[in-house]
Amino acid sequence: MRKILLILFLCLHWVARGQTGFEYRYWFDGQSEIWQEGTSQEAAWDMQIDVAQLSDGLHFLHYQVTESDTLHSPVRTALFVKKRVKEEMHDFTVYCYINDSLWTEQNLTAEGGLIDWNLDVNTLKAETLHSMLVVMKLPDGKVVATKQAFFMRAKTAEELGELTCFYSLDGGKTIREGGILQDKGFCFDVDIESLNDGLHQLLCMLVDDEGTVIRTCTYHFIKQRDTNLRYDYWVNDDMANLRTVVANHVKPYHLMDMLEVGTYPIRSMDFHFEVEEGTPYIYGKNDLHVRVYNSQGGYAEESCMFIDGASRKEVIPMAELQHGEIRTDATPAQNEIHWYQVKTVCGDSLVFNISQAANLQVFSPTGARLLDVSGEEAKQAGCAIAEDGVCYVALHDVTGTATETAIGLNILNPTGINTVVARQLVDVYNLQGIRVKSQIPMERIKQELPRGIYIINGKKMLIR
Repeated sequence: MRKILLILFLCLHWVARGQTGFEYRYWFDGQSEIWQEGTSQEAAWDMQIDVAQLSDGLHFLHYQVTESDTLHSPVRTALFVKKRVKEEMHDFTVYCYINDSLWTEQNLTAEGGLIDWNLDVNTLKAETLHSMLVVMKLPDGKVVATKQAFFMRAKTAEELGELTCFYSLDGGKTIREGGILQDKGFCFDVDIESLNDGLHQLLCMLVDDEGTVIRTCTYHFIKQRDTNLRYDYWVNDDMANLRTVVANHVKPYHLMDMLEVGTYPIRSMDFHFEVEEGTPYIYGKNDLHVRVYNSQGGYAEESCMFIDGASRKEVIPMAELQHGEIRTDATPAQNEIHWYQVKTVCGDSLVFNISQAANLQVFSPTGARLLDVSGEEAKQAGCAIAEDGVCYVALHDVTGTATETAIGLNILNPTGINTVVARQLVDVYNLQGIRVKSQIPMERIKQELPRGIYIINGKKMLIR
């Protein structure tokens, strides 16, 4: 196959500053870890793009202007068709579907070229994921190529300048940066070639310049190859609200089929806790179950757990526990959590006494889980404190029969004398709330953790 050069004449308004030349980098189809570089010396500069290794069909081009190893322009994204020039090839039409509705189309010659779309997405909901499906058809209606991407609209243009969009697959194992579409939202091509058919998770997140995750949205999708696919899915044990989906006239071209999952009440036995800018919140943890049927009638079942960002609820403690105090309240009802707070200093040890078997959790001022016990073990349990502030105590799912439950607290080192801590030790959790590292120094986090999104001191952090 001979080498093909795609020439793009672009006008970028970022690093002009009187420069006589521009350096740039580019990559294809979301493969941000494999990029190529180039330089243009022209005032109205051009990029020479080598597409020799790409297969014929639809592709996404992602590109940036670079000024140093760390200073880059926002990622821009373009869609193009690569085609060998053959006399027998017909012209073709490229269709764009957004959320399964035909949005626009363009006729191209057999030689291929750059797809020139100015997509107006202002009518779409902000801060949620939208699907873009590109279908390439011959005049006789035969589909010869498809490409699926996703984008998320931001509310304001100012957010785009301050935040970066990243996305990941299946629990943060793959982290990639989303390009920018029309300066109004983040657009990214999701590489699912290596994934097995079936159920997967897609996480979209906005990250500030310090690596703190500002917003995370979790979506679920089915990777499918069978155009006669049908599947059922439900959340937790709620099979009464089971949903059945069958591929329609557009969906057979989809490589990914997104699942619409509503918000469910927070379960006391399985919730996620975070402290955001000093305010404590809890989120629901849910289990998504999917039964996928193939064209022969056989089926396979898969499940995954996810934190529902839409279920966020502020924690409002009902009382502050004091040293030596015994407090008695009505036993928490089913799925009810009694929250308490305790003012502590570094070096304190908390010892709790519960009048009957229950579930007890204690969280640090920054959201780290310090204690998690259940049953008879919770009747007398304790933990050490490594930071000043307010700790949060959750009491729920009492297994005893008494209508009232008493909780007592003793604080060892109640004089408030701080213990000198040589270096900050933290627990690290994944997005499913599972602790993956215990008491490791902050300075070693990047060396000990693979790329991904983690919860550290109650904040979501991007490690890359």
